[in-house]
Amino acid sequence: MAGAAIVAAGAVFIRRIMMSRVILSHLSVTLVNPIFSYEIPHGAIRRAEVSQTGSLIVQPKVPRADGEDGYFVVGFAGSLIDHFRRTADQAAAEINKWQRKHRKNEGADGNIVRFIARDLISEGLLAVGIVCGFAALVLLQSWSG
Repeated sequence: MAGAAIVAAGAVFIRRIMMSRVILSHLSVTLVNPIFSYEIPHGAIRRAEVSQTGSLIVQPKVPRADGEDGYFVVGFAGSLIDHFRRTADQAAAEINKWQRKHRKNEGADGNIVRFIARDLISEGLLAVGIVCGFAALVLLQSWSG
């Protein structure tokens, strides 16, 4: 049971990272990261750029209150594939092109919204891992005493 709990925890970790992505809509750009997501209206974006480490960062027009440098996109975090295929550069160019095209849309301005990223499969795996871990503890206690 403990092994199943460890496997489930690893699967949650890997799935959360693999499901990181950028969603372009007519009103906003949504950055889905492993824990938090950010919905950034087109009017609030200054530009998307690639950092010196090869990571994609969306720069807001107004600096972040927490002092961070823009919004980091985990899905384009400067991996080995990104380095050779230049996918972060391509994503930044596409976001900038999309943002220029849609920033004048009605409703494309507003506040940046941060929310918890939801993934039902990851949450289900997490529940299975917790149940298996609890069952392993109960079985360990019953065998030892």
